[in-house]
Amino acid sequence: RSPGPAGATATLDASAEAAVAAQVRRTLETVFDAVAETRADATALLARVVAGGRRPATVDLAALRPGLHLRLTRQELVSGAGFVAAPGLLGDVPAWLEWWQQGSDGSVRPLLLDLDPAHSAYSDYTHWDWFALPRDTGRRAVAGPYVDYLCSDEYSLTLSAPVEVAGRFAGVAAADVYLRHFEAAVMPMLHQLPG
Repeated sequence: RSPGPAGATATLDASAEAAVAAQVRRTLETVFDAVAETRADATALLARVVAGGRRPATVDLAALRPGLHLRLTRQELVSGAGFVAAPGLLGDVPAWLEWWQQGSDGSVRPLLLDLDPAHSAYSDYTHWDWFALPRDTGRRAVAGPYVDYLCSDEYSLTLSAPVEVAGRFAGVAAADVYLRHFEAAVMPMLHQLPG
């Protein structure tokens, strides 16, 4: 703290807080950039399929994989990324996550889930904040921190944004960030705060 009137100290504190908040926001924005790229890819892909006069299927979503793999390997905070379809969007399955994760060895692998309601407690993902908030608000969202029982069993944040095709909600583009990685990225910034 700088010596001087109490008002000057408060101004310095507010200035430091604003600078740290901006740094933390930039950290989150780098992840939202990856989400925006997935959103753009999914929107374009689904629009092409619908314009071709047919309903999308899981095989169509395979075209998203090169971009997802690239985002996982170039964005150090992102541990998982993908497109989560709105129930009923796809013609061959009732629900689907085109979701990929990066392993601790750097490998990229698909998340394979049983989404059959008769067998899986996680088959209805529509109530999770990372899906429901973008669907209900039309805006991007940060969900968590929470234990991600669906993907990793890790404390995570999920950043997501709605995907729309022809004015209708089609699902969400999203990225997971392990909380431990996020904390490692922002703790040096938070240590800059006085007090």
